[in-house]
Amino acid sequence: MTYFLKMLSLLMLITIVGCSQETTENPKEKEIKEVKEVSTSHNDTEEKVEDMIWTTSEMELTKSEVLIYKNEVGSVEFYGYRQNEEGTFDVVLKHQGELTKADNTETQMRVILNDSNDFILDDDDRIEIRKFDDIEYHIYKSEDNVEGRKIVRVDLSLFEERNMITNEIPQTEEVVKLNGIEFNQEEKKEEAFIRENEDMKITIQYVEPMDISFQTLQLVGSIEFKKDIEGKPKLTLFQPEMGISEIIDLETNNDGDTFYNGTAVDFVQNIDLPYPLGKNSIHSINFAIENELFAINLNTGEEMNEALITNFEQENEQYLDKKTLEGFIDASGKRVYDAIQLSNPFFSHGVGTDSFAEFEYVVGGYNTLSFQLGAAHNETKTNQKYDIYVYGDGFSFPEGQNEPSGKILFSKQITSSTPLEEVSVDVSGVKNTTIFIDSNIPSGDENEEERYVPIIISDVKVQR
Repeated sequence: MTYFLKMLSLLMLITIVGCSQETTENPKEKEIKEVKEVSTSHNDTEEKVEDMIWTTSEMELTKSEVLIYKNEVGSVEFYGYRQNEEGTFDVVLKHQGELTKADNTETQMRVILNDSNDFILDDDDRIEIRKFDDIEYHIYKSEDNVEGRKIVRVDLSLFEERNMITNEIPQTEEVVKLNGIEFNQEEKKEEAFIRENEDMKITIQYVEPMDISFQTLQLVGSIEFKKDIEGKPKLTLFQPEMGISEIIDLETNNDGDTFYNGTAVDFVQNIDLPYPLGKNSIHSINFAIENELFAINLNTGEEMNEALITNFEQENEQYLDKKTLEGFIDASGKRVYDAIQLSNPFFSHGVGTDSFAEFEYVVGGYNTLSFQLGAAHNETKTNQKYDIYVYGDGFSFPEGQNEPSGKILFSKQITSSTPLEEVSVDVSGVKNTTIFIDSNIPSGDENEEERYVPIIISDVKVQR
């Protein structure tokens, strides 16, 4: 029996013994639980375990709805707050429409209390995201004990600190209840997830929560090598809703840095998440191992046929324009959020050679790569033409070479007037793709910056 299933069995016993007492003593913190018997067969050992579907505590909030930001595609509002037993505050922001796709990592709140004390909440204090259709509730938790106070004002920065917006919080006795996160650990599909290419065969035996918080996942699998490889296998973890994008050395049972043809290693990788996963919360986990992509729905235990990968880890992330709740606007005036924007190319191979940019996306295991591509809105128009290419495996562009080498899967030319347009590329059998942007502007050109065309790439996804 896996660690998580043992925890479920233990929790079930605690629930049976203590459920009635908990409900009587603290009705606001009641948890709804349902016990089922299911079959599981990890590691080829079939056994009966008691499975549980339950919901975390509903939140009873002082309802204080104040509109903070709104545009033509969505809104953000201060929804409400509550004081916890330990004297801290939970503060809830409500995101609707396309603004659920926005980057919220720069949000900062100065919460002002009725006795003129204050405290700051930022992304590090966000503890949960609860999702219901096209609405998200982002929950922040304060650190200091401010027992007995009330919130009277929130100065909120959606973009950067100098743009803080003052919001008076109405004093009301109205209460609203926010449903909890449902954790659904029913019987899952027990097939392993397998990727195989000319370099290796990767088998993911299972991905499952390690504890009842659903914030630590355990990834268990193996790699069979078909050639000698230097360096530890890399796991690239990305979860745009959580703002996660990082590269991790896989924890294998081989401590060395060389892996040889004809050998195999097992790995057990623990992944800590900032928010709990759940049926009405963030429910998927996306990761790549050595150019093979996995996107798993943890509610069903199955791989997803479609996965959004716009914000996959990029080596040149620092050159991208800062994302805010305003999103990015294309040449036609359309506002988009699941996007990256590049105002100017970021490298060349010497003065007089063209300026370029490139972005990599792992696609191994999927058949189609699609995205929206176009120019960003810019008051300054230029006749400059950019050439955009999508390369498959084997992309290379070493210094001294005039143009990249590799198989071109797609090409397109855009100008400063090109709106976002759908691009679809067949990537069957391809592990890694590179979106390559040639500005056709020689580095050091006298009017170099005036000729730049800001580029938007949005809604990057793969499909089976």
